[in-house]
Amino acid sequence: MIEFRCACGVLCRADEAEVGRLIRCEACGRDVPVPAPEEAPAGNQASAPAAEASRDAADELREQLAGEDAEEAAAAEKRRGDAEALRRQLGGGGAADIAEALRGEGVGEAGPGEEAAPHVGEAERPATAAPSPTAPKKKVLRGHERAAHHITFKRVIWLPALVVGLLCLAVGICAGVFRVHPLEVPDLIAGKPDPYALHLARFHEKLQEAHIPVDGFEIVEHGGELWAVPEGAEHRKTDAGNVYYTNASGFDEPAVNAEDYAKSQAIEQQSQTGLLWFGIGLAAVGLLLIVLSGITWRDVRLVRAARAEAGGEAEEAP
Repeated sequence: MIEFRCACGVLCRADEAEVGRLIRCEACGRDVPVPAPEEAPAGNQASAPAAEASRDAADELREQLAGEDAEEAAAAEKRRGDAEALRRQLGGGGAADIAEALRGEGVGEAGPGEEAAPHVGEAERPATAAPSPTAPKKKVLRGHERAAHHITFKRVIWLPALVVGLLCLAVGICAGVFRVHPLEVPDLIAGKPDPYALHLARFHEKLQEAHIPVDGFEIVEHGGELWAVPEGAEHRKTDAGNVYYTNASGFDEPAVNAEDYAKSQAIEQQSQTGLLWFGIGLAAVGLLLIVLSGITWRDVRLVRAARAEAGGEAEEAP
């Protein structure tokens, strides 16, 4: 076994059979040639200065790191000491109390060209009182005590809220169930027809002129338009976009344009949908007002009963 040192100072070993070959140093990763046995001491002597320099550098690095750790430990200890002294000076309290005191009194390190602020002594600043764990909690009001809040407002509002709630509920039911809008009531009383009735009346007039039964027609779509023909009658469509039906005598007659009928159906559909949602919303508002009225009336009765009971006890007292 041949022992020799690498240029980094680490002792390497190799078999005599590996003389002249390259082996990898486990410390630095370099490829190092294996010297002959008689050359190994010379190699050790030649690499000794490099190894000594490496050891000196490692010792210097360790001393430097130890010095930095000592400085950090000393700085941390100094900060802890300053914080403890400040806490004793301010009369106790946590970090939040100390920060508040520093903001209020301006205590801190003096800037360049400024004088340090004087420390506040225990006699000059009262101790910060910590919240007591046994402090009484806020009382939760119940019964007539809770009901007594804003009792004057409750006495005034419960009856109007009940009346308005009942009115909203009634109008909502009429709009949602009977499809009667409150704004249309004056027109209905005056006999003024709505747009739906006007379009439907014009369409019925056209049916009567064409001798088509008002309650016996069917709608045929052709050329992007709607046409009305007698129910069950044969009809044909032309390239010009018109529709003809065969009457009872076997002659072709033109179908009736059903534009007014389509408009009346669209108006009715929109009116029905709008009235339904309007009725649902108004009924919901009415129910909410009725519930609020009941709650306020209950509070009024609780306060009234409590005061009557208190008055009776006062009369019984000697």
